[in-house]
Amino acid sequence: MSSAVAVVGMWVVMMMAMMLPSLVPMLWRYRRAVGGAGGDRHGRLTAVVGLAYFVVWTLLGMAAFPLGVALAGVAVAITVERLAPTGERVARVPLEP
Repeated sequence: MSSAVAVVGMWVVMMMAMMLPSLVPMLWRYRRAVGGAGGDRHGRLTAVVGLAYFVVWTLLGMAAFPLGVALAGVAVAITVERLAPTGERVARVPLEP
């Protein structure tokens, strides 16, 4: 479980670093498109759109994490088979404590 929390934390930091440069201009255009009177309301609405964008990508990352763990397990199993094809006993290191 702790590795899942660490991956989600890293995923969020990566999203901020990589997606904000392209998201901010889009949010400025969005705010202008819904503009007009009621600046506070539109500011909050724009913030909700930006937050929803990151929530969706965070959920996608959380959904992809178990797939990544499963694929890593398969890769380890294949590697062990290639290193010890004769059926020798090989110490297996768990992926997660």
